[in-house]
Amino acid sequence: MRTVTNVFLLNLAVSDILLGVLCMPFTLVGSLLKDFVFGHFMCRLIPFMQGNHFVYFIFIIYLFSICCCCYKNEMFNSC
Repeated sequence: MRTVTNVFLLNLAVSDILLGVLCMPFTLVGSLLKDFVFGHFMCRLIPFMQGNHFVYFIFIIYLFSICCCCYKNEMFNSC
């Protein structure tokens, strides 16, 4: 089960768990209360984390598609 595809899928799962734990609760509380109550530091940190999650997610999807393309076309022996 230690294939490249499974590693990419594991990375996506970890990314989604981190999104659910680190980003969604703060966004929900901020939306419900109409005010950000977590302080100045968290006000700067949460958008940074959300942006990094987005870039990480797109990068993993990109690598996953390249790997699948290489595997299906049998262009490289290492894929």
